[in-house]
Amino acid sequence: MGGSLLAPVSEAMATATEAALRRTKGTIHPGNFWLDITDLLNPKDFITMADKKKLSYKDWSLSSNITEIPDTHNCVYMSEALGYQWMVTSCTDKMNFVCYKAGLPPTTERYVVGTTRVYRGRYHGRYSDWVTEDVYGFRDISPPSQDC
Repeated sequence: MGGSLLAPVSEAMATATEAALRRTKGTIHPGNFWLDITDLLNPKDFITMADKKKLSYKDWSLSSNITEIPDTHNCVYMSEALGYQWMVTSCTDKMNFVCYKAGLPPTTERYVVGTTRVYRGRYHGRYSDWVTEDVYGFRDISPPSQDC
C-alpha cells in the first residue's frame, strides 16, 4: 500500500514513533521493531537501506556497543524493553517492524477535558499560590490502517 520500513531521521520522528508504539505496548510481542537501518554494505557504517544515506540521527542503546558487535549482526531494531532505543542483531531474527507512509497526518490530537487547581508555592500572608491549569486528554485520529 505504498508504505516503507521506518528509519527515524530526527528526534521528532523517533519521538512520534515511540509515542505510537507505546499505545500498542503489551499487545505486540515481543516489543522489538525492525528499522530501515543496516551496515551490510560496510561493517560498522550504518546507513538507511532505502536510500543508502548515512544516519543524521542516532538513538543507540547504552548496552549496544556498535564498535564491538559481531559481523553477523547487521540490522537495527527499536527495543521496547530499552525505552525504544536502538540495538543491533542478526538480520535473520524474526520480529515486528515499523512502517510509515509519508504525508500521513498525526495519529493523536490533544484537547482540553477540564481544569484543575494546582498549588505552586508556600502560604504568603493570607493568600496562597494556587493556579488554574488545563487538563488535557488525547484522542486517536489515526487514518485507516495502511499495509506496509
